[in-house]
Amino acid sequence: MAAAAALLVALLVVALLVVAAAAALRRPGGSGGDAGAGPAARLAAAGWVLYTLPGCGYCARQLEALGVETYPAQVVCGRGRCAGVGAYPTWKNTRTGEVRTGLQTAQQLGQM
Repeated sequence: MAAAAALLVALLVVALLVVAAAAALRRPGGSGGDAGAGPAARLAAAGWVLYTLPGCGYCARQLEALGVETYPAQVVCGRGRCAGVGAYPTWKNTRTGEVRTGLQTAQQLGQM
């Protein structure tokens, strides 16, 4: 029962992040700051959510590959990690269900 509740909370957080990212992208001038720039805005608008861990070197490199400090649809998982995510960084598309794990190169990000 507790696992189901935790999963429901995680899904609600992701949904709220996606809605917030979409609303920010619809505002004139984007979301402001670096989160609305280039590939990050395109990926967020396409439904891609990025799961990261604090202190994860690969997660930091993923944000560098995007050219941002924060991603509009980013879920920062805590010590308990995020349900259903086994490796970091992980990309999940809320529209298609596609999942990509590990550091994605700029070329791979362009193909998403």
